[in-house]
Amino acid sequence: VISAAAVALGDAARTILALVLVPVLIGVGCRLAPLFAVVTVDRVRNPFTAIGRSWQLTRGHALTIFLASLVLVVILVVVCGVAFLPSFGLLRSLAGPASFAGTDAVAPAIGGFVLFGLGMLVVSVLFNLLYCSFMAVVHGTLTDAAGEGAAEAFA
Repeated sequence: VISAAAVALGDAARTILALVLVPVLIGVGCRLAPLFAVVTVDRVRNPFTAIGRSWQLTRGHALTIFLASLVLVVILVVVCGVAFLPSFGLLRSLAGPASFAGTDAVAPAIGGFVLFGLGMLVVSVLFNLLYCSFMAVVHGTLTDAAGEGAAEAFA
């Protein structure tokens, strides 16, 4: 409804809406960042209780969580870019395989593209594991800051 109203009002309204909503959504995301850890580690099964617990744990820490997540994402993007730097030639060959001095390079390009996709799948799994571990550390740090030890969480 808000988006439809912004579209009807024009470009200025969309810009103002983006400038207002993006920080709000980032703040809510940072406040709910340890939600899955609350469900799995604290064993909170009620979704409303889990959201409340996550909200309570992150009180006063949203900016720190945002900055730490931003640093992690920048590191992951740089590592991914460096890891797939050799693949940029492959992507160029897919754009114009006829540019290889008249050779038929379509089959190697397709094979390379399949390997590139498999590599992206592996990298995606590894990045997800890393981010989940990062959120578990955030949760552990927040529960320790709240005076709750790990022994109490696993009791």
